[in-house]
Amino acid sequence: MCSCRRGTAPGMKSYGLITAIDAKTEKIVWQNKTPYRIENGSGAGTTAGGLLFHGEPDGNLQAYNSQDRREICGTSRPAPTRAGPGRLL
Repeated sequence: MCSCRRGTAPGMKSYGLITAIDAKTEKIVWQNKTPYRIENGSGAGTTAGGLLFHGEPDGNLQAYNSQDRREICGTSRPAPTRAGPGRLL
């Protein structure tokens, strides 16, 4: 019997991946690897102003430029970020 968590194998490192896709061309514009699987964080949300917000279960919240994935700012919260981005702001 395996004592590993669901979805991970012993010795394997898991991570999340945020992917921006151009809706017109259906091509990947950029990708950003995150330290946790996306299911363990808040997911991601965007604004009309071109910001993408993503929260991690360790309390870190990042804001990215949605066009080029440049991190604009980040902050650490005292608790896991598990709500949708609309609830964080």
